[in-house]
Amino acid sequence: MTFLFTQLYGLNQRGIDIVTQTLKLETHLEGADLVITGEGKIDGQTIFGKTPIGVAKLAKKKDIPVIGVAGYIEDKNRRVREEGIDALFSIVPGATLLEDAMTNAYQYLKDCSENIARVIDMFKR
Repeated sequence: MTFLFTQLYGLNQRGIDIVTQTLKLETHLEGADLVITGEGKIDGQTIFGKTPIGVAKLAKKKDIPVIGVAGYIEDKNRRVREEGIDALFSIVPGATLLEDAMTNAYQYLKDCSENIARVIDMFKR
């Protein structure tokens, strides 16, 4: 997708660079205690300039911990952690069909987010 975007618009930048510059993401990280980022699938391709790694690298410049969430997380995710994502959470509660995951993505993300918030709250007590 990044290649297509750069070809269509005559740009020679990665998609994550365009997104972070357009959104001025680095300025939004000022004062943040935690960053949560994600995509549909966190796998071996994630480390090659996809949004979660780009966001994590910016957060790490400011020593901010990063949580990654995804519908699917590949077992071999050590490299993702080496690139700046400290913890990974799958939003899908278990084995499910793709259609179910897509249909219920909002609720699954909401439930996962609540669980992450509960873990954070435990350490605030």
